[in-house]
Amino acid sequence: MKIVLWPNLAKVELLERFGKIAGVELAVVDGLDSLIPAIAEAQVLVIGQSVYDRRVAEALRDHGKCLRFIQLLTAGYDGPQMHGVPPG
Repeated sequence: MKIVLWPNLAKVELLERFGKIAGVELAVVDGLDSLIPAIAEAQVLVIGQSVYDRRVAEALRDHGKCLRFIQLLTAGYDGPQMHGVPPG
C-alpha cells in the first residue's frame, strides 16, 4: 500500500509511526508540485486540512485515481467537503 503524507504538524512522529508498518510505501510531500507525481499510485493521503484547497482537490481528481482514503491531521472537515469530498 502506498501512503502519501503531507504533514503540516507532527512530521517526525508521523514518519516514525508510518515507518514501522510493514508493507507500506511512504511518500512524503511538501507541496502541490511534489503531491501530483506521488499521488498517482497512492491509496491513502494523510494531509492537514489547512493545505486542502481547490488546487489540491483538482490534483486529486486528476491524478489520484487509486486514492481510497483521505485522513485529515486536524479536526474539521469543511475544507475537503467544500471541494467535493463526500462525507463519510
